Amino acid sequence: SKQDITVARSEYMPKLYFGANNEYNKNFNDYSGDAAQNTSSYVGDTFVNPYTRFQSLLGITLSYNVFDFGIRREYLDMAKEDVDLKKKLEKQTEQELYLTIIDTYTRIGIIKQNLDIYEKILTLSEKNMEMKQRLLNVQEISKLEINEQKVEIEKVKNNINELKMSLAEMLNLLSFYTGESYDLENLSVQEIQNPNIDAFAFTDYTKSLIWDIQELVINKKLHELQITKRTNYPKLNLYSRYYWYGSDENSYTKAWRDLKQSNVSVGLSLNAPLFDGMKNSAEIKKAKLECAKMEV
Repeated sequence: SKQDITVARSEYMPKLYFGANNEYNKNFNDYSGDAAQNTSSYVGDTFVNPYTRFQSLLGITLSYNVFDFGIRREYLDMAKEDVDLKKKLEKQTEQELYLTIIDTYTRIGIIKQNLDIYEKILTLSEKNMEMKQRLLNVQEISKLEINEQKVEIEKVKNNINELKMSLAEMLNLLSFYTGESYDLENLSVQEIQNPNIDAFAFTDYTKSLIWDIQELVINKKLHELQITKRTNYPKLNLYSRYYWYGSDENSYTKAWRDLKQSNVSVGLSLNAPLFDGMKNSAEIKKAKLECAKMEV
């Protein structure tokens, strides 16, 4: 986007072009030997050469946009605001990244708490199993209770395995963002401290980041609307051309060697489309509707 500013500023600078041309012109009514007929013709910008010969041309053209009803300024302002927009979007991306990391860390904490609880339950269940085994040995309980206890222990182990798999998955996700590795067996998760703010006290949406982003997007579209409105306005350009030219009846090479003659021209041009098939008016209506949609 910063490079777009440079592009927009370049429209305030004059443009310098270099051109070279070499052609063979065949006139079916060659007047080379008839001095009375040695006249050139122009039809609009088209030059009609009455001779059959090779022609060469070198030229330098300087042009400058004198006045375009502020279109260059609109492009420049739009480019500057686009840089601000990208900075806001970068900040929004950072916020989303922070929220993702906090959410991942929170999920890890919840899973770790559940895992610690189930590991304690497993320890108690195994101790309970030992006690029931002793009672079975003295025939105080039936073997059915032993089997039921074994089933409970297996359920707890299964829950522990599932939690460990979930924890490993969340730790891999966190490692993607932090670039650090974590030991599942020796993991300690610290609780996130609640911030001392009232989230529901915030009601001024015009100070939110997403509001700022939308305002910049709308402003950018408004610049596009102004550019579209002024597209069909007249444009005033200053130009200057300097040409070296030569010709020969028999050879391209000799035509280049004949580049001894020169010509210079300076002028102003005013261009304005008179009818474009209603294209511009349709683009203006479309831009206005897009602006109205963004406002909503």
